[in-house]
Amino acid sequence: MQRYFTNEKLSLFEPFFISGDDFHHMSRVMRMKSGEKVYIVDQEENAFIAEVIEIGESAVKLRPQESIEKSPELPVQITIASGLPKGDKLDLIVQKATELGAFSFLPFPAERSISKWETKKVRKKNRAFRKKLPRKQPNNLTGRIFQLLRFVRALRHL
Repeated sequence: MQRYFTNEKLSLFEPFFISGDDFHHMSRVMRMKSGEKVYIVDQEENAFIAEVIEIGESAVKLRPQESIEKSPELPVQITIASGLPKGDKLDLIVQKATELGAFSFLPFPAERSISKWETKKVRKKNRAFRKKLPRKQPNNLTGRIFQLLRFVRALRHL
């Protein structure tokens, strides 16, 4: 079952609308029909199973049918630090780390890293991870959005 996030506070059985990128994903990519069910996580990280009621021209109408108990969080917040890998391997590392419950991810330019990132690329990757990771977290139902931290900023926290 797909999972989507909303900035609204949801209540059981009260219909709401999803538009924008998630609307496109639901209607065009997943080709959802009325009656299908999805996971929805609201602004307060409450998770629901919602039913697709109607797919309009620019929004999907859904109704939360059932509240889901939050899965237990790890007792600690794990940050994974990794040297910058080649190619798109970082996407896979971040995806799998998120599925395993990691709280944040810290890519850094290691001595033997082949990849070199400019500030512009870091911002672009950060936006990309924030945009696509929630859909790729089937095992982490709490709805916590994965954080991509910069190495220098993280050193200040140590």
